[in-house]
Order: sequence, then C-alpha cells, then structure tokens
Amino acid sequence: MNTQLVTKQAVLKVLTTKVVRSKYALAQALGIRPIMINNYLTKGTRMGTATAAKFEELYSITIADVYDNRSVV
Repeated sequence: MNTQLVTKQAVLKVLTTKVVRSKYALAQALGIRPIMINNYLTKGTRMGTATAAKFEELYSITIADVYDNRSVV
C-alpha cells in the first residue's frame, strides 16, 4: 500500500520513523546532494520526477507535489 504525501511530509516521515539513520544517509539512498534534504524541509523545494520515483521505490511513499521541469512543446 503506497502512501501519498507532499515532499516535506514524506521526508519528515522517513526521517522520524528511523527508516534511515540521517539526512545524509537519505540523500545517499536517493542519489542526491545532502543539501537537497534541507531544501525539501526548509525552503519548500519539491522533488523532481526521477528522485520521486526512487523515493517511491525505496520507501513506498508517493510524492504528490512532484516538480516536472519538462515543458510541453
């Protein structure tokens, strides 16, 4: 069963339920720079499509506010 959350809520859930040991470990698992975890939590940055897909694969949480920067031509 997949849960659907916005980026900030999803990151907080994974960090607070001790699924991962640290923000750094979460960044490593997702293949992103560690500063992005802080951006998700404090600046309201949304996950991109590739990161959201990896997040769903690893933690069975669907990201509801995915940022897709590909414009329709």
